[in-house]
Amino acid sequence: GLDISKVATGEVWYGQNALDEGLIDELQTSDAFLQERMNDWDVFEVKYVQRKNWQEKLGLAAEGAIERALLKVWQRGQDRNNY
Repeated sequence: GLDISKVATGEVWYGQNALDEGLIDELQTSDAFLQERMNDWDVFEVKYVQRKNWQEKLGLAAEGAIERALLKVWQRGQDRNNY
């Protein structure tokens, strides 16, 4: 069984040490844990996407346009150097 006086010392127990002390049942990755339970449970992926305000959207659009324009100029220079 679990020896409370041995493990309730303020220490943190990880991995094999936690298993050896009876604090956990088994070691496995979170991916393996979820894969095993997908047949019996509903597993959801939740993502948080921070919405950009209109100023940020406008800035990103302008940045992309400038980047494309500079790339075209650079490619034209490369084409001229290859002839």
